[in-house]
Amino acid sequence: MQHLFLMEFFGRGQSGRSYAVTERVRVFKALQKNVRLVTFDYNPQYNDIWQAVAPDLEATHLNMMAYYQGDAIAGGVRVERLHDHQQVTLVDRVFNQSDRLVGEIYYGLDNKTVSRRVAILYNTDGSERIRLLYQQNKVAQVHFWQAGQLQVMSFTALVRQFLQEITAQEPSVIYADVLEEEMTQAYLGVSNAVAKVAYIHADHHVGQHQILVGFRNLLRSRQFDWIVTGTHNQAVDVQTEWQCRTADIPPASINVPKSVTALADRRAMSVVVVTRFDRIKRVEDMIAAVVQAHQQNRDINLQLYGTITDQAYYTQLQKQVTDAHASNYITFNGPTTDAVATFQTGQLTVFTSRTEGFGRTLLEALAAGTPVVSYDIDYGPRAVIGKGGKLVSDGRVDLLANALVMGLADRHWREQASEAARQQATQYDAPHITAKWADLIAELEHCDENNAD
Repeated sequence: MQHLFLMEFFGRGQSGRSYAVTERVRVFKALQKNVRLVTFDYNPQYNDIWQAVAPDLEATHLNMMAYYQGDAIAGGVRVERLHDHQQVTLVDRVFNQSDRLVGEIYYGLDNKTVSRRVAILYNTDGSERIRLLYQQNKVAQVHFWQAGQLQVMSFTALVRQFLQEITAQEPSVIYADVLEEEMTQAYLGVSNAVAKVAYIHADHHVGQHQILVGFRNLLRSRQFDWIVTGTHNQAVDVQTEWQCRTADIPPASINVPKSVTALADRRAMSVVVVTRFDRIKRVEDMIAAVVQAHQQNRDINLQLYGTITDQAYYTQLQKQVTDAHASNYITFNGPTTDAVATFQTGQLTVFTSRTEGFGRTLLEALAAGTPVVSYDIDYGPRAVIGKGGKLVSDGRVDLLANALVMGLADRHWREQASEAARQQATQYDAPHITAKWADLIAELEHCDENNAD
C-alpha cells in the first residue's frame, strides 16, 4: 500500500505546513511505509528546493507536472531567467540535461507585483504537453494534450485525473493537507483510494458558528474517512459537529533538550518571541502589551525574531515601536535557525495569534523551558501550554501586559512554570507522535484488509 501526502505546493521557506508534512513523511519512512509527498504546481526548481530543505526526502517527491512531462525532464533541469531593463522578470526558460527547451513561464505585472501569465510544458520532441493559463497567479485553465488530442479543463479536473491514475497503480491512502476549496473538490473526486484522510492545521471556525473558507467542502461532504486535527479538543469538536471519525495527532514533534540555560543565566526581564510577521499573529498586540508593561517595569525588553511574510505589516510594526518611543527596549532581530536555542535567551514568551490549530513555536518555547503568556484561543494554546504558562482572555492587551509584569516579578512562579513547560513538551516528542501515526495506519490497513475480503 502506498501512502500519498497531498500538498498544493511545497515552499522553499519551510512554512509551518511544509515543515509538518515533511516531518510526517519522515515518520512514515521510519515506520517502513511506502510513502510519497505529492505536489501539483509547476515549479522547475523543485530539485533545488529539496536539496536545500529536505534532501533526504527528494526521492519520495512526486510532482504532477513532472509526472506528465516524463522523459523530457529526466535527469533534472536548469532554469534561465530573462529580465527587462528594469530587472523585472519576463520569462523563465527551462532546459533539460540535453539542453532542449522543455518549459517556459511568462510573467506580467499585477499591481506592481510580478505574477505568472502562461506556462508551457513540452515533450521531448518539442510538442506541447501542457499549457497553464493564469489569472492573479492561479491556474484558471489547462490545455492538456493526450495522444495528440487537446483537452481543455480546469486545474481541479487535471488534479483529479492525475490522482485517479496514480491511485489505480496500487492500493493507496491519500492524506490531504486541506487549504483550498477547489483542491478539496479534486480530492473528493478520487474514487480509487482505499481511504481518504484530511489534516486540518487551523481552527475550522470563523467565530462560533461559521466554517472557515478552506474547510467547507471537506466538512460538509463527509466523504473523508478520517479527519486528523492537531489537538484533542478540536478532534472532539469536529466529531461532535460533523459526525465523522477523527484522530488527534500533533503536526510536529519536538526534541526536548536534556538541559537548558537556567533562567538565572538568561537576559533579565526579557520577553523573547519567535514568530512569522503576518497579521494573523497579531504581533501588534505583543508590542502594545510590552509598551504598557514598561510603564510598570522599566527593565522589561522584547526581543522579536522571525521571517517576514507581509512587508507592509512589518513596516507597520516598526512604526508602532517608533511611535511608542520603544526602540530602546523592543528590538527586531531577524530570523533564527534554532528556535529552541533562541527561546533560551528569555525569561518569558508571549503568544497572540488570532487563531491557531496547534502552534509549533509553543512547543519550541516549552522545550526551552520558557514560560508562555498567551491569549486563550482555540485550539493550540489551551491544549498545549498546560502549567507551562498563563492564559488570558483573547484580545485583552491590558491583561496580557499585567501577566507579563506579574510573571517577570515572580521568580518562583517562572521556575515552576519552566520545569512544567519542559515536562509538558515531552508529550510531543518523536516517539509519541510516531506511535499515534502507527495507530492510525493500523486502522487504515485493517480497513483495506476488510475491503479485500
